[in-house]
Amino acid sequence: LTVGRERTSQQAAASGFRQLVDAAERALSPGVNDPSPAGQALDRLYELLMMLAPRRIPSPERLDRTGTLRAVLPRPSWDSFVHLAFDEIRHHGEGSVQVSRRIAAIVDDLVDVVPAARRGPLLDQRRLNQRSTRRAFDDWEDVAHAEQPSRHG
Repeated sequence: LTVGRERTSQQAAASGFRQLVDAAERALSPGVNDPSPAGQALDRLYELLMMLAPRRIPSPERLDRTGTLRAVLPRPSWDSFVHLAFDEIRHHGEGSVQVSRRIAAIVDDLVDVVPAARRGPLLDQRRLNQRSTRRAFDDWEDVAHAEQPSRHG
């Protein structure tokens, strides 16, 4: 066990995710209501998730040589990174065609490249994004358009 004053790479990564999510939320706030910067933040989150997808994320559990649990170190999991990247932006961007389409495109791209064990939270995000879109639009043509994945809003 090492204790230090510096953030670990996982902690720094979660902090970077948080900053991008906060920027997207500000852009989607009622006073600003500008989905383009939110789309740009989603693009950066996509890049981060693509870099993280193939990497091993260490277990928070630390065992001794005999296999006895000695410590649990809180650290973000793949699931928590996925939730951090999408949940709040999806909620704040509900009703934005650009946000819905961008999330759909990013999730579809990630599902195609991540290891099978990491697809679950992405498939959950796909389902949640569809529900959000169907809640936000009354017209079926608007729903169909907003559900079409697009990198260009």
